[in-house]
Amino acid sequence: LEFRRVLFRSYAIKKIRLIRQITKIGRDKRRIDNELIEKFSGFDVTKDLIEDLTSSKKDTLNLEGKKIGDSCVRIISKWMVSPSAESCTKIKLANNSITLVGAAKIAMALKQSSVRELDLRGNPIGSRGWKALGIALSENLTVINFRYDKKRVPNNINFEIERQLLINKYLSNPKKF
Repeated sequence: LEFRRVLFRSYAIKKIRLIRQITKIGRDKRRIDNELIEKFSGFDVTKDLIEDLTSSKKDTLNLEGKKIGDSCVRIISKWMVSPSAESCTKIKLANNSITLVGAAKIAMALKQSSVRELDLRGNPIGSRGWKALGIALSENLTVINFRYDKKRVPNNINFEIERQLLINKYLSNPKKF
């Protein structure tokens, strides 16, 4: 049992160090070398994710169906608030393994991000995660297109999300209403 605790702690410390490394790389806008890609491969981060986050002037981050989990979402959420993500307006994270933890990270990053479209369909987020995302939408007025599984979301949260999206769409272009 003690060995498992030590192993888990060392795994967590390595993971934190790697997250800091990729955040630093995103800020510096440098390309990632193959050694860093090999380091991340053990943490369920794909080569596509790292290349997408470090390539500059992309308007869409498409990670749909890449089987990413909450550990990758933590990296993505840090990237969302970095200067290198300012040109990105669409983030597609549909059909992955994002849970409540990942949804909370996205919600925190969404409050400071300039993303206009977000796709989270097909993820086992749960009602508390959807509620956090709904609150983040009320604080971020730039999101006008939010794709999600309406059948998985409780009605009261679904109503709040749809209401906020209508407000955001109106504020972005009042002449269309």
